[in-house]
Amino acid sequence: MEVTESAALVGSALGTVAAAVSQQVVYAAAPLTVALSLNAINRHRFQQQTQQYTKSAIADVHYVVQSLHHQRHTLPPAETVDLDPINQSLAQLAQQFDNRPELGQIQELKDALSSLPHPLELEKVIACQIEKSAQVLTLEINGQLAAIKPYEYQLAIDRPGSRAVFMEALALAQERLILVCPWPNIYGVNSEVIQKLEELLKRQVHVAVGWGHLKDIDKVSSIGPIRQRLKSSSYLYSALPELENLEQKYPDRFQLKLLGTHEKFIVCDRSWTMLGSHNFLTSDTKSTEREVGLRTNDPRIIADLIKRFDTAKDLEKQ
Repeated sequence: MEVTESAALVGSALGTVAAAVSQQVVYAAAPLTVALSLNAINRHRFQQQTQQYTKSAIADVHYVVQSLHHQRHTLPPAETVDLDPINQSLAQLAQQFDNRPELGQIQELKDALSSLPHPLELEKVIACQIEKSAQVLTLEINGQLAAIKPYEYQLAIDRPGSRAVFMEALALAQERLILVCPWPNIYGVNSEVIQKLEELLKRQVHVAVGWGHLKDIDKVSSIGPIRQRLKSSSYLYSALPELENLEQKYPDRFQLKLLGTHEKFIVCDRSWTMLGSHNFLTSDTKSTEREVGLRTNDPRIIADLIKRFDTAKDLEKQ
C-alpha cells in the first residue's frame, strides 16, 4: 500500500506536468484520484492499528497493575519488605514499552499522515491547474481566430456594376491581369480600354486575354489563319486589330489566347476576381439587360481561375 501510494503521488505530479503540456486534465486528475483513495485507505488502516495497539498496551498495564496489587496484599510488614524486585519489574515494564517496535511504527505513521496534504488542498491544486490550462487554451483559440480573415463576396449588379469592376482592374493591376470573354469588339474594348491596357503594359504588368467562342470557330472555313477568319466572320471580334497591335508591341507581356469559350471572368493579380454573365469585352453600360457577377478575394477561387486559364489549350497553336 505504501509503495502504491508513493507511486500514485509521483504519478499525480507527472500527470500535472502532462496536463499543462497537453491540456488534458485527465492526466492530472486520474493519479490524484488514486492518491486520495490510497490516502483514505491508509488513514483508516492506521486508525485500526492504533486502536489495536492501544488496547494491547492498556491490557498489559492492567495486567501489571493487577499483579502489583496482588503482591501488595501478600507483602510482609513494611519493615521487612524488599522493594528491589518490584522496582526491577517496573523498570522492565517501562523498557518494554519504550522498546516496543509497534509504538514506534505508530508514531512514524502519524508523522507521515500529518505530512500528507489535506484533500481540500489537493482539490485546490487541481482546480488551479484546470484554470491555468483553460486560460492557455483560450488564448490559443483566440489567436487562431484572430489570424482567420473572412473573405469578401460582393455582387456586381447589371452591366454598370461589372463594367465598373473591369475599369477598376485596368487601373489597379500591378503584376498580372487576366481577361476572359468570348467576343472582344469595339464597343467593349473601346479607345479608353486600349489606352489603359497599354499603360499597364508600360508598367511591366502582364496582360492575357482569353477569347473566341467555340461555335464561331466551328462555323468558319478551314482556309487561312483562324484569327483572320474569325475577324472577317463577325463584328463581335472587331477589337482584334487593336489588340493585335499591343501583342506586336509587347510580345513578352501581352497574350491573346484562343480558348473556344463562353466564360466571363477577370483576375486582378492575386488580389481579387470577378466572374459573371456580362460580356465585359463586348458591351459597355448602355444596355438595360439584367446581368450579375460575383467579386471576391477568396484565394482558392483566384488560384483555381488562374490555373484554369494557364492550363487551357491555345486553339491557334493546334
